[in-house]
Amino acid sequence: MDTNWPWDFWAAVGAVAAAAGAFATAAVAWFQIGALKRQQRGWETLRACDKYDTDSVINQALVKLRDVRDADELAKNPRPYRLEITIVMNYLEGMAIGIEQGMYDPRIVRDHLEPIIRDHVKEFLDRDMVKRLEMESDDFSRLKRLIESWDQKPTLYRTR
Repeated sequence: MDTNWPWDFWAAVGAVAAAAGAFATAAVAWFQIGALKRQQRGWETLRACDKYDTDSVINQALVKLRDVRDADELAKNPRPYRLEITIVMNYLEGMAIGIEQGMYDPRIVRDHLEPIIRDHVKEFLDRDMVKRLEMESDDFSRLKRLIESWDQKPTLYRTR
């Protein structure tokens, strides 16, 4: 009989315990990295949403559109304001693309921008308006799909 068997047994137990500890450490690290990625994605989404209020180019376009809307010029002849409309709609389409590609958290975008997106789409992607602007409504297809997805799944805390 081998006299080293108790030591071999405890060495094996120690090796199994070390492997289990390494596995547990790796699992915790994997979970923490995933949590950090989700948190970072959330911050990036908030930063992108914030551009609607803070970006100077978007802001200038929005101010101009507000002024011509108030003067009833937009309804009469929207064509001279195509650039401003395109700036705003391209930003919103970019948000929809970011959601589609997994770069932005769709819940955060919806919570922050849904009424804004709906209002702009309703106003500027109306068939008559698109025609008068000489634009292609297909240029904003992802934005339309985003709204359709929202229509299919209302939020839990508010109704429309």
